[in-house]
Formats: sequence, structure tokens, C-alpha cells
Amino acid sequence: MVNILCITSKPYNLIFRLTELVRLDFERQELLIYLTPPPEPDKDKIKCPESCDCKTELQHSTCEGKNLRKIPKGFPEDTKLLDLRRNDFFYVPKNAFSTMRNVVSLHLQKCQISELEPSAFNGMKKLVYLYLSENELSTINPTALQGIPQLTYLYLDRNKFSVFPMGAFKLVPNLFSLHLQYNSIAHLPDNSLEQAKKLRCLYLTGNHLSFMAPNSLAAADDLEKLFLDDNQLNEVPTQALGSSPILDELRLSGNPIRWVGTGAFLPMANSLRHLYLNRMGLEKLSSSAFSGLGRGIKSLYLENNQLENLPSLTNFTGLEIINLADNPLHCDWTLDTCSLESCFTNHNKMGWDRHSEGRNDKHS
Repeated sequence: MVNILCITSKPYNLIFRLTELVRLDFERQELLIYLTPPPEPDKDKIKCPESCDCKTELQHSTCEGKNLRKIPKGFPEDTKLLDLRRNDFFYVPKNAFSTMRNVVSLHLQKCQISELEPSAFNGMKKLVYLYLSENELSTINPTALQGIPQLTYLYLDRNKFSVFPMGAFKLVPNLFSLHLQYNSIAHLPDNSLEQAKKLRCLYLTGNHLSFMAPNSLAAADDLEKLFLDDNQLNEVPTQALGSSPILDELRLSGNPIRWVGTGAFLPMANSLRHLYLNRMGLEKLSSSAFSGLGRGIKSLYLENNQLENLPSLTNFTGLEIINLADNPLHCDWTLDTCSLESCFTNHNKMGWDRHSEGRNDKHS
């Protein structure tokens, strides 16, 4: 890099386009130009609200844990990740983010938010991830999500919902994943997902669900993952599951289901791959409980129950993982032709027989 440029000729009517000019020295009829490395960006000139940190090179802006009571304005317009978690906003006003057109991920966890005003997120046309976990929300105004048509992942877990917010999703037609874990929702009425037709993943772990209406999942034909674990269901909601023809993973762990009857999983028999029935106090499985299920099943979790016998699993030829631990099982079980990788049978009295050769089974 040039450090000193000496020009001795006259006159000095030269046009310099050197943006890093530091000093001119005309001593001894010489024009000296000293160049230095470009200065660090002046942090005072970076557009960023007071008490916040805006990293322009990463397009991230954060005001996490600053005890703010109002949502700040003045972030760089190219911000893609905006982190406002752990503040005390209490509500999100109308057009609170109207200038944040490029934000893809918005974090508002733990902000004591109990209300979203209409058009609260209006203008955030590129928003994909909205995190509202661990707040005080019990309802959502139907127009609160207006102006964010690309929203795909919505996190409403650990709030105060006692009723499923079924009218809130009309304006977010691309919703893919809905998180409502650890609320107080007691039942799912018919057509709960009518406005979320593209939903693929529904997480309802840790609610108070005791009833699912027969058409509660209707319209969401693309639902692939349904987490209903740690609720109050006392039977497999077979009728409701009839609206989920491509369901891949079903979790019913931790529900007080003591008995599983004939054809309980028939509605999703052609698609189900992963089934969780552990920690339920399950005492009996009908001999046809798994009717229709077969080679598609990859993992089956039955641990921590009260099972003494198992129905035939000879059709489970694609089974890779089965967990039967902590059951009072005392039957002899034949692993006929399934391609088992892991079998957990600890703390029971059952025996098992392996017919297939060359299989790498793991047991504990």
C-alpha cells in the first residue's frame, strides 16, 4: 500500500480521488499525501436504538434483557434477526414493526405480553419465525397477524391459553409449524385447524386436553407430526385422527390411557412411522390394537407401562427401535423378520427369540 506520495512538479491544480486522504504537506514545494488503513466504522453513526446492539455485518439487532417497556424503533432497515426477548412490553401496539420489512426472525419471548393489537406486525412481509413463548397471552385478535403472509413457524408455548386460538390463523396461510405446548387448553373443537390448511406440525404437549372432537383436525390434510403427550386423554382419539391421512409421528405419552382397542390407529395406518405410547399406565393392548400397521413402522415406544402381554408384531417388518422397558412383561416374544436395530427390554421378565441372521441388535 502507498504510504507517501511525493509530487514536486508545479502547479498543484491536481484532482485527487483518494478517499483516505489524511494530510497535505506543502513544505519544500512538495505535496505529500499520507494514506492510512480505513478507519473503523463510527459506532455513533450506526442506526441503532439506545441500549441496543446492532451488528450490521450480521444483520442482527438485539435489545435482550434491557428492561424496556416500549418496543424501540430505529433499527437498521436491513435487519433480518431482531431479538427483543426478556423485556417488559406487556403488549404489542399496532404497527410496532412497520419499518422492519426485512426481518425474518422476531424474538419476543419472556416479555410479559398479554395483548397483540390489530396489525401489530403489519409490514413485516418477510417474517418467517415469530417467537412469543413464555408470555401472558390467552387470546389472539384475528387481525393481530395481519401483514405477515410468509409466517411459517409460530411459537405460542408456555402462555395462558385455555381455549385453542382457532380463529387466529386466517391471515397466515403458509403456517407450517404451530407450538402451543404447556398451555391450559382442555379440548379441541371441530374445525380447529380450518384456517391452517398447510399445517404440518402441531405441538400440544403439556396441556389439559381431555377431548378432541371428531373433526378437530379436519382441513389440515398435510399434518405430519402431532404431539399430544402429557395431556388428560383417556383413550386414543381415533376419530379425530381420521382427518390426518399422512401422519408420520404421533405422541400420546403421559396420557392416562389404560387400554388401546381394536384398530385404534387405522386412520393413519399407511403413513405412521413413529408411535409413542410410553408413560401412560397402559395395562392392555387389544390383539388388534395395531391392526393395519405394518412394514412402515420404524419406532415403537411402550416403556414405563403396566403391560403383561403384547399383541403380535409379526407385520412390523420395518421396525428399527422398540422400547419395552419397565413393564411387567413375562411373555416370549418372537422377532420374526423385522430389521431391528435397538430393543430395550430391561426391568421385565420377558424372553425373546431372534430368527433373522446378521442383525446388529442392541439390548439393555
